[in-house]
Amino acid sequence: MRDLRKLLFLMGCLLWSLNLVTGQNATNPFELVPRLTEAQRQITPAETTEAETDSMVNPFDLIYDSPRETTTTFYEVDPKVEPIITSDKERFFFFGIGIMVLLFTSGVSLVGNYLNKSFQSFVYDNAFNQYYREQEGRGAAPYFVLYTLFFINLGFFLVLLLDYYQVSIPIQSYYLQWVVFSIATATLFLFKQFTLILIRWIFPVESDIRRYIFLMIIFSIMIGALLVPANLLITYGPDGSTDYVLWGTIILIGLVYLLRTIRSLFIANKQLLFHRFHFLLYICTVEIAPVAIMVRLILNQL
Repeated sequence: MRDLRKLLFLMGCLLWSLNLVTGQNATNPFELVPRLTEAQRQITPAETTEAETDSMVNPFDLIYDSPRETTTTFYEVDPKVEPIITSDKERFFFFGIGIMVLLFTSGVSLVGNYLNKSFQSFVYDNAFNQYYREQEGRGAAPYFVLYTLFFINLGFFLVLLLDYYQVSIPIQSYYLQWVVFSIATATLFLFKQFTLILIRWIFPVESDIRRYIFLMIIFSIMIGALLVPANLLITYGPDGSTDYVLWGTIILIGLVYLLRTIRSLFIANKQLLFHRFHFLLYICTVEIAPVAIMVRLILNQL
């Protein structure tokens, strides 16, 4: 009986060993199989053709359905985007407005208190008399700083006016037009003041002439302050509003000029009683004639 068990145990071990030997011939699912043939493995990189390179595809490479979009670097410019400044006129408007605002803000920061005094003198006659007495003792240099800004702003306004109505002038450069118009208006006002000084020397009206010159400076400063927002609206205002802003500014300047004329009559009330002919002669030749000639020239060009 014991011998039979030994025999059965030996036969079982033999069968198990035979099963291991035959199992080695089956396919191992975890066995690594090379993808390249022996001939492909023997080809050097220099001998590999484009077709053979395409056949050796990495299974882990990402494949896109559509070509990848390349990103634009920071220094590349999209040709479809139009630049902000496209012409000499727009460039002049941009830098001209910047220069005008810079000069005005610099002047206000330096003599801003005198701008407030000018506004009070413009509105109230008592304040005008008080600041007139103050400037006689301290000097009128701060007022002349604001007075100079008036010529600069008025010259820029004339450039915008002529450009909007396409008035042709010999000067083509906008910057040169600005300079010429500013100098021309300054020359006109200074010539008027020089005429008043001559009248003061000839006739005994020195006190009245001084007050009138100071009044003319005050009202010019107010017009210069008015022209800053007007020029901004004309240049960069909504489409279709330029015509209204231009004529609205011209009307306001005319009203300020009319108010100045009325205020000047109160200064020259004594002269009206004793020198009516001379006063009317001055009004017609110095006040009305230059303005009428300038308006006539502008209307002829429109």
